[in-house]
Amino acid sequence: MFLTTRNDAFHIEQSNILLFEKYYIEESACTIELYLDEKRVQLKGFYNSLYTFIAQCSVTHHPVATFSILYNEQTIPLFRLKEMRGNKLALLFEEQTLYTIGKSSAVVKNKDGQYDEEFSKKLEAVLVTYKMNKPSLPTTTDLFALLSSKEKAMLSPYVVTWNIDYMPKEKALRFLTTLVDSCSLLEKHLHSFVRIPFLQLHNGLKGSNGYFDPSKKTIGLYYKYDRPLLMQSALFHEYGHLLDFLYSENAHYIEERRKLYVQLLRMPTLKKIAASKQLSTEYINYLLCIEEVIARLFESYMHVQVYNEVSTKEFAFSIEESQLYTSLLKN
Repeated sequence: MFLTTRNDAFHIEQSNILLFEKYYIEESACTIELYLDEKRVQLKGFYNSLYTFIAQCSVTHHPVATFSILYNEQTIPLFRLKEMRGNKLALLFEEQTLYTIGKSSAVVKNKDGQYDEEFSKKLEAVLVTYKMNKPSLPTTTDLFALLSSKEKAMLSPYVVTWNIDYMPKEKALRFLTTLVDSCSLLEKHLHSFVRIPFLQLHNGLKGSNGYFDPSKKTIGLYYKYDRPLLMQSALFHEYGHLLDFLYSENAHYIEERRKLYVQLLRMPTLKKIAASKQLSTEYINYLLCIEEVIARLFESYMHVQVYNEVSTKEFAFSIEESQLYTSLLKN
């Protein structure tokens, strides 16, 4: 049929499997283990298990997907499925592509790009059955059910409580990894790091990066595909709002904040905004309000601390201006 390939541990031709050059197993009687993310499933039969393996990965995304054969308490990894562009999967053997597979069409082509009719038809039959029996997609709150305990705990050092909109797991993990890296920078560069009371993570929204809701002490952030620095700067900005809100009941902080604001109004960045002829009066007033100035100053301060250069974002403060934020950190 196919897969007439070999290595030192494994060789299959038709219905015979040869292990370690000395053990023969009938393919229908062998035990197969599928490792999908952190879940292990054992099945009987080589080919049937392989079709099931591909069908599952065609319908549901699995960043880690390995097909192994079990023999005498040994687990022998054979194949790996890898996501490709164009809604395709690559079936890898020893990191070499054996086949490319259309996730929705079940069209299978060998490494030379030739259509494998037998493989395609058998896979299509399994894929149709699997789709019919597959449960519906999880709702928004069900994403947590797809995360392991370790993944759920990623933000624990930095966030008290968090929630996330439903999105593909791979996308969610990229989002979480970016935020963990960014939160670790906040902790590193702040004299006293304050855990975020509540963090709400959203799918992308054009024109919006984040928000702070003082009534719920909530930071909200929007996923930005392949733009981790934009997500990082959004976190820095909204965290600046959070700190400003939390310290606003401290009379000494309020006085130092007022003096800093007056000083910044006399410096180039805010003077340029105030004198702008291109911006609307309403937008200028927003950019110059004290809450927005302090949050933007904190964002610029963090960028300078991390990258030792001025942010390229519009209305970013200079290095000299950004360093003035330290007067608030001392209080």
